[in-house]
Amino acid sequence: MKTILLRLADGRPVLEYVTDVTGSGLPVAHVGFIHPLYTPGGKVITDLAPPDHPHHRGVFLAWYAMHGKVDGDFWGWGAHAPVDGRRIVNRSAEVTGTTLRARNEWLAGDTVMLTEETTITCREPFVVDIEYRLTPAFDLRLAQSAFAGFCVRLPRQRPVRFFHSAGEVKLPDPHYQQPATCWPDASWYRAEVEGVGSVTVTPAVGNPPAGWFNHRELKMLNPCITAPGELRLAGGQPFTLGYRLAMAG
Repeated sequence: MKTILLRLADGRPVLEYVTDVTGSGLPVAHVGFIHPLYTPGGKVITDLAPPDHPHHRGVFLAWYAMHGKVDGDFWGWGAHAPVDGRRIVNRSAEVTGTTLRARNEWLAGDTVMLTEETTITCREPFVVDIEYRLTPAFDLRLAQSAFAGFCVRLPRQRPVRFFHSAGEVKLPDPHYQQPATCWPDASWYRAEVEGVGSVTVTPAVGNPPAGWFNHRELKMLNPCITAPGELRLAGGQPFTLGYRLAMAG
């Protein structure tokens, strides 16, 4: 597996961006995800291929029900669209200072479904800004779903508590087949992982509304933009999503 390490200007490591999974043994052949993601204290606050959900991969972006000229599941679930022959392939990646720019293709066999241009910038104090510019090759429908999209997979062996502006969230965990059970949209949610630290996810102002699939047992922090309803992306028209991660601990 090949990764690119991003550091702050003072040299402290913040994250590794995966560009090649050859020889990794991962069950899905997708790149363009972040793992490890570090706290200021140097602890890893993401998980990769945990036994309960081996297709989960650090900080990643994917949907499991993408429909168009061809269909694809790039999450790795396989319940609503094909996973066979679906892969995310890195075409370029370069680092300038504390910023990484990468270009990936989402492939169904030899067919490009989506081109992804991603910019990741590390900032003080342990903040990561991520922008995804997604250009479908043809009209795509992202089916309504309780989970999927941008996800931070947290360490599986540690208890997790969630917070927002009103304090600790006491809502029950959402149900994976019931989008209506997702937590209300909010400007941010924070996951505190016992003995590790915390990570706060803040979606960009221009993102579509989300239902949050934040789950204590599945260890997911997931602003799901397809929870309120399906999304349609026009072929050839760029669609931009942005997220800020802030780590502590």
